[in-house]
Amino acid sequence: MILEELEELEDIRAYDKVKAKKEKPIPLADVIQQRKKRKV
Repeated sequence: MILEELEELEDIRAYDKVKAKKEKPIPLADVIQQRKKRKV
């Protein structure tokens, strides 16, 4: 449970960081694929 909360917090921080930089958004399918690779 705590690990899930930490992962969610990491996602929120990454989102905030990208929004602040006003970078081009990454397609959802790419993000999902990257997260699957990270968990392996």
